[in-house]
Amino acid sequence: MQRRTRAQATLLLSLIVAGPAAADHRSTMEALTKDLPADAKALVYRIVDCNHWLGEEPYDAERRKEIERAIAELGCSRLDRDEAALRQRYANRQRVIEAFDRAHKVE
Repeated sequence: MQRRTRAQATLLLSLIVAGPAAADHRSTMEALTKDLPADAKALVYRIVDCNHWLGEEPYDAERRKEIERAIAELGCSRLDRDEAALRQRYANRQRVIEAFDRAHKVE
């Protein structure tokens, strides 16, 4: 069984509570990551999760801490470097590169 970080668990819970929107998000992510190598798939999820958390509003101190914790757990500060490395590794696999590009557009 895969171990989830607190940020992933929080995002998953928010998706479950969101109902139909969560189903749309889930199907989008499944389609986006279908047949990708494990490291590329993990990066796609990180891109989407980092974009989510970096766009959240820190409306109070508790929320600010939650956002900062999620960003740290996801390694958002290393995301550009990690993405560049995988883009180089998979430079000849257009499907992987397209998945990275599309991940930046997922809302």
